[in-house]
Amino acid sequence: MRMAAVIDEQWRITRLPDGSEIVLFDTESGRVEIEHNRGHDLEKDRRPTTVRQLVEMGADVVCVVPEALCDRSYQQAREAGIRFLDVEEGTPWQEVLDLAHEGALHPHETTSQPLFRPRVGPQP
Repeated sequence: MRMAAVIDEQWRITRLPDGSEIVLFDTESGRVEIEHNRGHDLEKDRRPTTVRQLVEMGADVVCVVPEALCDRSYQQAREAGIRFLDVEEGTPWQEVLDLAHEGALHPHETTSQPLFRPRVGPQP
């Protein structure tokens, strides 16, 4: 399994466009890759850009927090065959790694996390 997450500076899992880094762990080889999250620097298409990068990195499982994905990026990830591991915002990456080492991770074909929905109309 090649499991990935978007992380912040404290190595905590965050929404796809919010973390500056993507970390990928290969459970078979033990290899870890870290790349700058290209979606982090954009103003538009942030989530789809991050999903494209996850696919390019070879991720087959992505840790997702509430509103990590929008409809478009969720569909894009599903079409690429990515499975999802639902976690709480701010979960330390090390916690997920520990569960992976214990064989206690069970990714799903879909996510139960709420998707990001842009607000329309005037904002307070």
